[in-house]
Amino acid sequence: MHWFWRMALSMVVTCILASPFAVFVDDVFPVVMKLTRIIGQRTTVFILGVIPSMVCSMSIYGLLTRYCGPEIPFDGETRCRKCLYILKGITKPRCPECGERI
Repeated sequence: MHWFWRMALSMVVTCILASPFAVFVDDVFPVVMKLTRIIGQRTTVFILGVIPSMVCSMSIYGLLTRYCGPEIPFDGETRCRKCLYILKGITKPRCPECGERI
């Protein structure tokens, strides 16, 4: 799965998971207002909104990368970027299999 789609999927899942917590805003509103007065509005939004959503999104992205990431064989050999041909002992700066410039 391409990194862009993993990130898009993690953002969508984060939004879906965060939406039920929006219902509880009225319950914690006095606490949020008191916190806003003490440390400021931008800092409150950062602490209560941005940091948890970033952690959730990065966790989902990490799990998607681990289980749906690119499957590139790694056996210690230098390979062609295009066809994955092993480039051991070549004399020209091109892949002998596909012609890709090295």
